[in-house]
Amino acid sequence: MLPATIISLLRNIKLTDLDSFVRGDVYGTGSTKQYEGLLNTKDAYEHILIVDDSILNGRAMENARSRVGTSTIEGRRITYCAVYGPKERHPQADLVLEAVPTPRVFQWNFMHHAVLENSCVDIDGVLCDDPLPHQNDDGDQYVDFLQSAAKYISPTRPIHSLVTNRLEKYRGETETWLQASGISYGKLHMLDLPTKEDRISKEVNGAFKADVYRESKAELFIESELRQAIEIAQLSGKPVLCIETHEMVMPHGVTTRYLAEAIRRKGNSSRGKLMLKMRRLARGALGSRYNTLARWWKSRDETTK
Repeated sequence: MLPATIISLLRNIKLTDLDSFVRGDVYGTGSTKQYEGLLNTKDAYEHILIVDDSILNGRAMENARSRVGTSTIEGRRITYCAVYGPKERHPQADLVLEAVPTPRVFQWNFMHHAVLENSCVDIDGVLCDDPLPHQNDDGDQYVDFLQSAAKYISPTRPIHSLVTNRLEKYRGETETWLQASGISYGKLHMLDLPTKEDRISKEVNGAFKADVYRESKAELFIESELRQAIEIAQLSGKPVLCIETHEMVMPHGVTTRYLAEAIRRKGNSSRGKLMLKMRRLARGALGSRYNTLARWWKSRDETTK
């Protein structure tokens, strides 16, 4: 209905859903949209466009063809259109607007897609609200937030692993909320530090998530913040779907962006902290080769002295 609504508004033509159309019903319009062509009855329509957001095996479109064939629209031209298809042509669609080969996942269905069963997923900012500053006190107000956080979405597939920077001491509240929200998952990984201050001072948020992701068999991480998405992708060597910008952050080709983000966030920090970030970046990019390179660099420095 979303692409059909856009087409209807742009072309100023009548709109309805498939069930209503088969019954002979068409949606009404506001006063600003009314003109003679819109006021005609169904019998006056000469060309009918039936739109689906995507097509793969074609079963949904085949079902639509079968249902429309039973309605009383003989003699009218019908075009079946899919916005996205695996190829430019499909036997069940007259038009495929854009070819998107498989494997694929869409912005509107990734929380209901089989990919979740092989994904690590952040909690705050993905499944529920982020805590407001006054709620993030590592005390009573934070506990209240954990118990009553507003749920964003209810995934309809089980999640491989939940990976969160919430502290381990809040596991009980987190598990209770997840159960009450009907969210199914394999494992829950939480940051094992005593306080919020420890978490901030150690700056391990992205590294912790990257470590869990890298050591797991998961093929995708779904993260709420761009900053952490970039870091997780670099340190894990795997792709990350960022909810903040709705883009896929790939492990290769974002080094400059990662450093720019680190410098922006740490513009007034010490040189040592920035160097630590750069070492983490190099370790994530090089893997086991990092230690070999580090030893060679150290011996080089000692020789030049």
